[in-house]
Amino acid sequence: MKWRGKDAYPLLREKFQDPAIYSKVDAHWAGPDVVRAEIFKAFGYFVTESSRHMSEYVPYFRKRPELIGKYKLEDIGKFSPEAREQGRKEQDEVLRKQVSSNEKLPIRHSGEYGSIIIHSLETGKTSRINGNVMNRGLITNLPDGCCVEVPCLVDKEGIHPCYVGDLPPQLAALNRTEINVHQLAVQGIMEKK
Repeated sequence: MKWRGKDAYPLLREKFQDPAIYSKVDAHWAGPDVVRAEIFKAFGYFVTESSRHMSEYVPYFRKRPELIGKYKLEDIGKFSPEAREQGRKEQDEVLRKQVSSNEKLPIRHSGEYGSIIIHSLETGKTSRINGNVMNRGLITNLPDGCCVEVPCLVDKEGIHPCYVGDLPPQLAALNRTEINVHQLAVQGIMEKK
């Protein structure tokens, strides 16, 4: 990982020693970034997911109310299905008002990959995305057939996942824990038990 052309890891190691930096409300667009800092300290690698999202995948941060407080995940409730539905209704109402007026609609890219993929498929102009694909020897120390997120090139011929190789063993183990749950769920469905 690079920042301004240089290895960002020494800077991250330095900054993540100071909880005041990653515990602030504005540490990340999604709020305090305590979970990412703790994962970085424990595993030695930076997680690209927000703290809120990363905390969903591991059993360490949401087990008890005091841990939710310690890791500054209190706002999780505002992302409940009901809260998301209400937010969506509010966004829809703003859009209805914009469409029914003469107001010029703002056009900006959301950061989602859908339009990027379509553009590359239609024009042939190559783009790079991170895609969730079936592991077919892409990450060599994770099971074949599981879902992995890897760099992908997109062009007129389609989406082409890129080879990654082995993950560091501690990260493969962390991923494997989540994959085990998925495999057991599929097995339960297939065996109807």
